[in-house]
Amino acid sequence: MPSALDGTPLVLMERPGQFSGLLEHPFDAYRRLRNADPVYAIPAAGGEDTEIYLVTGYEAARQAHLHPDLSVERMKARVIRRYQHALPDMFVFPGGRKSISSVDPPAHTRLRKIAIKAFTPRRVAQLQASTVETARQLVKSFRRGTTFDLVKDFAEPFPAIVIAQLLGLPTEDRDEFRFHASQVFVQMGQTSPSAAMRSLSWLSDYLREHIAQRRTSRRDDVLSTLAANHEEGTLDEEEILGMAILLLTAGHETTTNLIGSGFLHLFRFPEELDRLRRQPELVEGAVEELLRFDPPLQTNFRVATTDLEIDGAPVAKGGFVVIVIGAANRDPAQFSDPERLDIGREKNDHLTFGVGRHFCIGAALARMEGRVALRVLLDTFETMRPVTLSPARRPSLILRGPATLPVLV
Repeated sequence: MPSALDGTPLVLMERPGQFSGLLEHPFDAYRRLRNADPVYAIPAAGGEDTEIYLVTGYEAARQAHLHPDLSVERMKARVIRRYQHALPDMFVFPGGRKSISSVDPPAHTRLRKIAIKAFTPRRVAQLQASTVETARQLVKSFRRGTTFDLVKDFAEPFPAIVIAQLLGLPTEDRDEFRFHASQVFVQMGQTSPSAAMRSLSWLSDYLREHIAQRRTSRRDDVLSTLAANHEEGTLDEEEILGMAILLLTAGHETTTNLIGSGFLHLFRFPEELDRLRRQPELVEGAVEELLRFDPPLQTNFRVATTDLEIDGAPVAKGGFVVIVIGAANRDPAQFSDPERLDIGREKNDHLTFGVGRHFCIGAALARMEGRVALRVLLDTFETMRPVTLSPARRPSLILRGPATLPVLV
């Protein structure tokens, strides 16, 4: 069976020409799928029962996020069980077998109550000033009349420093743990996941060491909060490690893509970039529109635990449901002129952070980092422009963003 969507077996790839150039331009394919059927059923090899459902319509995607009989536990899917031997463990169990992203209620409810303490409004507000200072320090090294890589030199280190501060990790370790976190995300879907597993092992050992330190020396950081919950018996050893890995990896890798893709699209829509320079008060709406227009995380996954319907379409028990957020966010039934970037868009109920009980707990932090990145870079460099509008991309259809973005300042 062919492979697509970073390791998920998809017969869909056999459809000639339909997915050519997906890495650079997925949205034309998304539109064709959505027009064909907002819940696109893909039969198993040999024409047996449907294995996979691609959800591309906005209303269907919203229902899929909210449906009580759709599970995040991927091993419940027939296709995942059949091909588990060929899939990276991190794809089957993102964040670990007991991670908040890999379990349903009641375990999910308990873990979420603990994890959400890391991103309370108070804690995010406390990070605002230091986040602005971090961004300003990074841009100090960029000299006018020269080029720098907006992804490598800013979008990658910036959220890594912020998440290090939040968790309580040494800032000087950021390059190393950022590299390994990126390997886990980007490499886990490739043909050989060995690089991802080596990096996952490194992250596990690294975080175990710092968690052990918090058991004897508490601080005002997230790792200390997790260590306290472990001592109180509300988190076991695997759960505390899984939560720490998820917060560290997801806590900066997606923001890197938000910033990289965000600036790339502002460069491609120069009238919107000029508008943001003239009206800096639009920065909040600009971040929301960039999140809608090209989500850092393009897909979410669910499994039907019983026969059910999504937006009137039947889904069989054991079916693997791929919620294509990038497609849903450009559904003309929900968004007017969805292919146009509009930083002043008034109605922008995008699904980039999900909806319902699995709504992204780091949404407030990502939004704050996005606003800070836009303001600091645009305020510092009034004439920043890209060297190319077609930079190299990360080799992933799930986690989407440019791998590099050279700019002239």
